[in-house]
Amino acid sequence: MLGVAVAIFGVNAVNNALKKAGQQAEKQTRMQEELQREADALPPIIPIPDDEKGSEDGTVGEGESATSQAIIKRWNLPDIPVSERGNRKVESFRTAKNIIYDTHKDLKMETTFYCGCTYKKRKPVFSSCGYKVRKRKTRAGRTEIEHVMPASRFGHTFSEWTEGHPSCERKGREYKGRSCAEDASPEFVLMESDLFNLQPSVGEVNGDRLDYEWGELKGEAREYGDCDMEIRDQLAEPPSNIRGDIARVYLYMAWAYPGRIELSEKELAMYTAWDKSDPVSKDELRRAEELSREQGNIQPLIIGR
Repeated sequence: MLGVAVAIFGVNAVNNALKKAGQQAEKQTRMQEELQREADALPPIIPIPDDEKGSEDGTVGEGESATSQAIIKRWNLPDIPVSERGNRKVESFRTAKNIIYDTHKDLKMETTFYCGCTYKKRKPVFSSCGYKVRKRKTRAGRTEIEHVMPASRFGHTFSEWTEGHPSCERKGREYKGRSCAEDASPEFVLMESDLFNLQPSVGEVNGDRLDYEWGELKGEAREYGDCDMEIRDQLAEPPSNIRGDIARVYLYMAWAYPGRIELSEKELAMYTAWDKSDPVSKDELRRAEELSREQGNIQPLIIGR
């Protein structure tokens, strides 16, 4: 009898696993269909001739990109000059990181973005979120301020990053990359320090993500315990409850810095779907309002919607 019971248990376990796999596949199919519908509805991304990019008086439209025009139209964003959209106040990444920590403390929102772990003295409390260290215990034991849109995404549009600059020289050796962009390009530093693109993260997750872009992965392989953050095949899939937050960061960055950031039709479709499935929360709004006061500009994908 015991052998029969074990056999029945095994069959039931297999059936349950197959059922769960089928449900996940069905969910994935529905999401892909939704993304395709959103893609079909998007305005076409067509390069804008130089003589049609805006008015000569430097007001609305100057320097506008195809992506930013599509975003303005779809989300009915405010018609303000490009020069007034992004960060023009926070002038160093170090300052920006301190502002993020201070803001989250003042708002009593000291939790990491991807895994929802509370942190104390900038150290994550694993028991608060069921986090499991994947490999790097030391880095997992601290929080870091993470660029939701990687700095490399826009950094490569700066010649200081890709080619270097005459001022980028140390001990007779020239250098380029992010360090040169930070040292020689005030515009890059403003973009790098944009508060709306920064979030506290478990250090290990930040390190594992590198500069991978966002997307949706098959299966539910979790390497960080209860944290539903998946990173593999040079792609990162975030938990569903922050996908809208991520979408609104990308849409904001493309709107605020046209010419530096372009989104593909596939990206626009995905972020449109994420924005719809995960609307602005009260905490997201509170945070954006406080950061707006610190930085001197608004995040229109969050404030005023």
